[in-house]
Amino acid sequence: MPKGENLTEKQKRFADFMIEYDNATRAYKEAGYSVKSDRAAGVEGHKLLKNPKIEDYINERLEQMANERVADAQEVLQFYSSIMRGEVDEEVLRGVGEGEQTIDRMEVNGANRLKAADALANMSSKVAVVRGNRSIYRYG
Repeated sequence: MPKGENLTEKQKRFADFMIEYDNATRAYKEAGYSVKSDRAAGVEGHKLLKNPKIEDYINERLEQMANERVADAQEVLQFYSSIMRGEVDEEVLRGVGEGEQTIDRMEVNGANRLKAADALANMSSKVAVVRGNRSIYRYG
């Protein structure tokens, strides 16, 4: 059973707001709980944080968010490869006079292409096989 199914809607909202604000008082109030004061909201919010089901739900959501945001080894290798090959442009500021600037798109310069090649070589010495989201590392 997925975590969070045993939580009330207010508990889920509290957990989601807790992730967003990292503030138990604010999360408790935003979730829709009735409160007499900020102090009471803080106390009750911290009580909710000690609930193992809420804690599990928050941890699961944070892990899910991290997995969506963090590049896997294959993505990193592909990105460095595209830079090294000159397939990626970079944005460069160019002065147009009287203190004004414009943004131009230019091919990645040679120095940055060499840095990407160096990073690729360094990664390649550590990564033996990359398949999907899994990497098998070689040590030594």
